[in-house]
Amino acid sequence: RGFVWGKYENPTLDNSSASAYTESSFLGKYDLTIEGLDPATTYFIRAYATNPTGTSYGKSIKIRTKDGGKNEGVEKDDDFEW
Repeated sequence: RGFVWGKYENPTLDNSSASAYTESSFLGKYDLTIEGLDPATTYFIRAYATNPTGTSYGKSIKIRTKDGGKNEGVEKDDDFEW
């Protein structure tokens, strides 16, 4: 389980242009801080979980990084709750 993100909608672990974070714990909540994103760029992020029968993905969430400097943050999609 973890998160996968990229500059296109519905990123997957199979896509070489996606980045991924894998959580080693199998229970409870998990979160992620992503660094090194390009400014003024739209990204799509979604959670995933893998078991012996395959990988399932959550809803793709759209964010846009702000124009300015380091650690300025993101603008969230209206249907995403932080």
